[in-house]
Amino acid sequence: MLFTIVSTLLTVFTASLQYNNRRMKRLPVVCLLFIVFDTFSQTLPDSTIIFSGYVFDSDSIPVEGVYLLNCRTLMAVSTDSSGHFRTRVQPGDSLVTNHISYKRMFIHGNEKSAAENIFFLSIRPYEISPVIVKSYEVDLANFEKNMQFIYKQIGLMKKPTDYKTSYGPQTANPYAPGASTPGFGFNLLDLFPGKKRR
Repeated sequence: MLFTIVSTLLTVFTASLQYNNRRMKRLPVVCLLFIVFDTFSQTLPDSTIIFSGYVFDSDSIPVEGVYLLNCRTLMAVSTDSSGHFRTRVQPGDSLVTNHISYKRMFIHGNEKSAAENIFFLSIRPYEISPVIVKSYEVDLANFEKNMQFIYKQIGLMKKPTDYKTSYGPQTANPYAPGASTPGFGFNLLDLFPGKKRR
């Protein structure tokens, strides 16, 4: 098949070169490159092997969704619902397992059958920081205490109180004197005591 592709390419190339005599000098170099390419492509053996197996947890239950990452090529394959995987590797390749619930494990590619390549993963424990649970009664007591404080503050705000400024007493809400609504007002000149009102 490769020979037919190369011969077709050479025929098309030589036909196109007949129209342009200046490029005829390049024909032997191109032919030599095709011959060398063809020779090396046929002499190099395919050294990849089919590596397959099963992945189980420590209770011999098949684990679905385990990614096996080839450390050399960074290509990954995933296990199916029966824990089976199948991939192409070169002899000596290492694969690392990756799953959120299980510890990582390194596996070396081999030519054994899938029934002989059975791998068991151990569960990865997760630790969380301690959780402090307060009782409902303590939270309710704190809530009632805070609400009493808020009601006390609201009660103080309803009364119009006078405060002294350099320009005379003012109520808590100078825009509505004697109003029972809470509010606060001040004169910007109170911030600068050296300035006097004209």
